[in-house]
Amino acid sequence: MNQTLDDLEQLLSQPTKPRRNILKKISWFFKELKVLWFIFTVLFLWTYLVTNAQLVIDNVTDHFSAEEVEGISANNTHSSFTIDQALAEQKAQEVDALIETYWDKISKQQEIAPDMDHFLQHNLNSYEFSFNLLPPTNRLIIPAINLDVPLVETDIKNYDNFDEKTFDSDLENGVVKYPTTPNPWEWWNAFFFGHTSQEYWKKNPYGTVFRNIPQLKPDDKIQIVWDWVLYEYKVLDTVVVWPKDVNDSYINFWEEWKEYITLMWCYPIWRTDKRMMVFAEKI
Repeated sequence: MNQTLDDLEQLLSQPTKPRRNILKKISWFFKELKVLWFIFTVLFLWTYLVTNAQLVIDNVTDHFSAEEVEGISANNTHSSFTIDQALAEQKAQEVDALIETYWDKISKQQEIAPDMDHFLQHNLNSYEFSFNLLPPTNRLIIPAINLDVPLVETDIKNYDNFDEKTFDSDLENGVVKYPTTPNPWEWWNAFFFGHTSQEYWKKNPYGTVFRNIPQLKPDDKIQIVWDWVLYEYKVLDTVVVWPKDVNDSYINFWEEWKEYITLMWCYPIWRTDKRMMVFAEKI
């Protein structure tokens, strides 16, 4: 299709449609929408009121009746006050009763709680507390020289063959009771012996157990624990004798109806040519 310059000029000279026409259409659309929203709201409210008329009337009556609301509030306030006042009066009466009871007991000099000494004496009379705190093994204890060592009862009973080496193994465990002598709880004289010195290569823990025993004086205490029973003795005499005289010295403290013990060791230290003996009597 061919166009001349005149045609184009005529076409361009025609007026264009203004943009405000579009804005008018939008404005008209929103006006129509408002009308529709108003109609919908009116219809909804009318339908709700028609179908729930009685419920609306009851709610308005319950919530907006001023006289009824004030009456209910007044009644509740009065009821709450009455209950609180009654509880307070009841508590006051209970406190008064307790105070009266307390002063009544005080006036009659009644004990509210028993004295502790009276309680213990009354409740513990039937109990006997007797605990054996002694060591479970036989021991020789001499407080004056701070000595506390085991007592060994040897298994060797054949006294026909006793010699200097017979009790070496037993002396490594403490002080040995001579096997043919009485026990501490029997009459006569129980005999015990131990080392004062030894050769350094033997390493006997009880090789010097009687090293300080020459320090004992008359009336010093000697304690023996034997079969979980404690026996106490007091020192009577100390002598130094030749080995051949040991038996005679021992027999001097062999008396019926009396209980003695004898402790013996080599004398002096590092030598074995003499014996020192301590004699003690049961107290």
